[in-house]
Amino acid sequence: MTLTGWILDVQPHRDRLELVLLDKDGRLKSFSYKTFFRGYILPINHDPEEITRDLESSPRIVRVWIENWFVPPRYRRVREVVVYETKSLDDLYIIQSITRRKRIGLNANNYPHPLIQTLWRNNIPTTTLIKITNNKVEVLEDPGRVDYRNPPIKKVIVKLLHGKHELLTPREEPTHVLIETNNGVETHPYPEAITILHSLRGHIGFISSIDRLVLENLHHGLLGSIAPVWLNTDTLLVGLNGLIEWSRLSYTPIRMLNGASIGNVLTIIEALKALEKKYLVVKGYGRVEKPRSIRDLILHDRGGTIYTPRPGTYWRICQIDYSSLYPSIIMKYNVSGETVDDPDCNMYIDPPGSSHRVCIDREGVVAATMKTLVPRKESYRELLRNTLDSRFKTVIEERMKAVKWILVASFGYLGYRNSLFGSIMAHEVVTSVDRYITYKARLKLRSLGIKTIHVLVDSLFVEKNGFSCREINEIIMGETGFKSRVEAEYTWLTIPVSSRDMGYSNRYFGRLTSGGLKIKGLYAVRRDTPGIIRRAQLEALEILGEAESREELFRARRKARRVFEKYDELIMNGRVELEDLAFTRRIHTPPERGFIREITSRMKTTPLRVYYVVAPGRVYVSLDEAPGKYDRGYYHELLIKAFKEINVL
Repeated sequence: MTLTGWILDVQPHRDRLELVLLDKDGRLKSFSYKTFFRGYILPINHDPEEITRDLESSPRIVRVWIENWFVPPRYRRVREVVVYETKSLDDLYIIQSITRRKRIGLNANNYPHPLIQTLWRNNIPTTTLIKITNNKVEVLEDPGRVDYRNPPIKKVIVKLLHGKHELLTPREEPTHVLIETNNGVETHPYPEAITILHSLRGHIGFISSIDRLVLENLHHGLLGSIAPVWLNTDTLLVGLNGLIEWSRLSYTPIRMLNGASIGNVLTIIEALKALEKKYLVVKGYGRVEKPRSIRDLILHDRGGTIYTPRPGTYWRICQIDYSSLYPSIIMKYNVSGETVDDPDCNMYIDPPGSSHRVCIDREGVVAATMKTLVPRKESYRELLRNTLDSRFKTVIEERMKAVKWILVASFGYLGYRNSLFGSIMAHEVVTSVDRYITYKARLKLRSLGIKTIHVLVDSLFVEKNGFSCREINEIIMGETGFKSRVEAEYTWLTIPVSSRDMGYSNRYFGRLTSGGLKIKGLYAVRRDTPGIIRRAQLEALEILGEAESREELFRARRKARRVFEKYDELIMNGRVELEDLAFTRRIHTPPERGFIREITSRMKTTPLRVYYVVAPGRVYVSLDEAPGKYDRGYYHELLIKAFKEINVL
């Protein structure tokens, strides 16, 4: 029997994996792949040969042997590790439980999930075109290519509506249902929509936690009949194309990516890289920081470069962004938890600006991972520039965004205390190099008469002063040795003033020379901002964005004040709907009591979106329990803050 297609889902069964393949015609087919599940024991006060003999006598074990593995934290020492295989995951878990209970040794290499390891070990990539013949898998496409063909997945996106807005609480009664499939988007009245949903046959569904609560409560089993896999839209940072990219990179079925953080995806990729090097993956082996002086801590135990800029409006500004700066530093200087301050190193380098040394005897796990991901992101950027098909461009953008999120997480997890492959010393190396190259770039620009008005981690905002943005970018790359690009060119850029009369480091807005506005950190682009405040600020910003000179900007601010007056009158007269005043929060623990608690106790659907308003007396109440009135003074003050933020008041 031969099957060709993409693995969409995997379910473990005794002595086999049930592979769900999606063929080229969009049909789901199952295939039983014979395999075993592997476990590892790092002996503690027990002889490996003795453990091997004991395991050989167990009916749960198929076979057992001894291998040599490098052990953490430095992966310099080699230890004998007992390796065994079982017919089922249940048997594997039982052996691991016995090992832990009897203190025979440490259960090693139990991350990532044994199912993912089994797919990786047998070279069965998920969402990648393969051919299976007589229990043999042949990969039909190069996993390293970025222009791969997506599997023909039929997606189903379901959103419950109450009137014109999305369902805000489980108490609200749905009046309509928005249904999005590969064929387009349609909105139907609620009763009619349920009939339509019953007739759909998709492969992967997307739904929010609140909508799922309501549908499972009112129509139990409906979602399962529509699609075998459902993902929570509240937790997803990427769309279907991004999920496919993560799945291909990490050998993880899409179902297992539901609720997974970016850090989970990154750590899976790193762990597979470690297994490839025969580095034993054991949780809890921290890398201890050596004793240091107070002076050394003050100089080097700091974050990346973030300025507190002077507030105001600046003219003719270039924004230069480094391309994946922190991952590039990790890659260039071989930064990884086991390579920084390695006492047994033969060859090392001294990263500029850092008090730590990095070993280059061997490639670090984190650095090796970055050498795969950084070029991949750049390949996507190049492909995007050369693609004319608008629909394929959207696909490429989603894939590139998925890789970008992993790269963003790579630095944060480097200093995370529970990181498997990081350390605080490695974290400091990266931030030290960042501060050093930013300092070099500023000095070079200053010598040419170019003023740097702001630095935000990997972005430099500089006044042009007769140079073009392209020329400034070339100067920065030549001075630092790191790749950068012109992210934006502004006619003017405004940095708002904070309550402490200082400029915000992470909030700005400006008019692009190509037209339109770029907005960062303002009320208008924050997820939790009430709709009335967001619309008011956006309307005013649109007026400001038309100004091309100082005189026009002055007149635009006067015109924008009338927008404030219009919305302030609505708020003070009590004519705003409560839904338009609701703040949004995500919670991971259900409330103590009430309808939400009642349903979530029966289902694992976290995090949950919660909407609340500020009632008279500045009392915070959930939207579904609001008294019908709101605190006008509170929202009046919030509107003032929003307009002060954009220098209109």
